[in-house]
Amino acid sequence: IADLAFYADRMSVLEASMVGKAQQGVGMVEAVMALAILAVALNGLLAAQWQARQLQQAATTRLLALQALQDFAARWRLNPHGELSYRSALSQALPRPTTADTCQLQACDADARARADVLSLALQLRQDLPQVQWRLEPCLDAPGSCLLVAWSGTHASSGPDGGCLDASGIRHAQANCSVLLLP
Repeated sequence: IADLAFYADRMSVLEASMVGKAQQGVGMVEAVMALAILAVALNGLLAAQWQARQLQQAATTRLLALQALQDFAARWRLNPHGELSYRSALSQALPRPTTADTCQLQACDADARARADVLSLALQLRQDLPQVQWRLEPCLDAPGSCLLVAWSGTHASSGPDGGCLDASGIRHAQANCSVLLLP
């Protein structure tokens, strides 16, 4: 009970000291500064979110390209007798097929299977990648031929400006491309 009396005394002293003083609150300047700091923090968070989304989209696009090329390489390995047809079809401009695989409905020889596989690759690339193109050329860093697939403004070439690879065969940092070493 003595403690309660002590606290009651202290409260009455505090109340007496507050009587007659104007209550001070947050001023307009402080409120504006707090809002400005909050706006800068939110802007930083939104920029980080935007950049993360852009990186995720780029990674997804690159993954789709790699999956298409890996699937194509597996098909080629299963059809080694169609090599000349594969190379001939890949040396042409990227076709605009309307159907995926004609050999699913009928039996095909090795050359027809190769042409169907190339058309299937072209269809998948056109569906998954914006402004896609390809180019078959000798590999710069390995014996054999490479299929360069580029998209979103990158040229499918090993040229110095805007190309997929530099003169030594290393992919440019900002290039949107994938390279498949052909079997």
